[in-house]
Amino acid sequence: MSNRFANGAKAFGFCDLCGFRFDLKKLKNLTVKTKQTQIKACPQCWTPDQPQLQLGMYPVSDPQAIRDPRPDTNTWYSSGLTATGSFGEGSRVIQWGWNPVGGSRGFDAPLTPNDLAPQGLVGTVAVPSIGVNTELMPTALTQAAINIEPEKALFKNTLIDGRPLGDINNTGTVTTADSLAYLRYITGISQPEAYNIYIANVLNPYMIANPSTYAAYLLFP
Repeated sequence: MSNRFANGAKAFGFCDLCGFRFDLKKLKNLTVKTKQTQIKACPQCWTPDQPQLQLGMYPVSDPQAIRDPRPDTNTWYSSGLTATGSFGEGSRVIQWGWNPVGGSRGFDAPLTPNDLAPQGLVGTVAVPSIGVNTELMPTALTQAAINIEPEKALFKNTLIDGRPLGDINNTGTVTTADSLAYLRYITGISQPEAYNIYIANVLNPYMIANPSTYAAYLLFP
């Protein structure tokens, strides 16, 4: 009995997807949702059947409900009597857990302490403050005394209650003696107490209160 079709060993065809020419025997039918189609694809275009397209083809049961359940509804009696002799609010009052935990009412705290109750402590944090770079100040006051900018403007021309900021010995202007007074202040050498008070209560605090202006002479945290 003769075949209905020729052998076609050397026949060629065109891929239904990309349109390029291939040997006909290299073209394969695509399968979609387990069904073979008449779409022939070349080896580059052919893909196996995608399992995600088969969702819904097979029944899947994932029940959540329980047949004939028996929930805890006897809450009034399971809690017993309160301190006043009346029925309590049931087991839902106490926080049951692995520990177990509870203490939702003041009278049962000793028996079932509530380990879920949050606890915290408030402490103090030491925040570093801005300080004066005292090592630079004697040089800065010397430069102000000999009219070098910007020290002249910062310490000699800046007046606090009519007194130049760098005028430690209160002579009406900034001199090298003020530089020496600041050096004595930081080294602890004896000098008039009024000089030390002025440095500690006026000069240094004013610079710290104006950090952007006196940033070159300050120590930042």
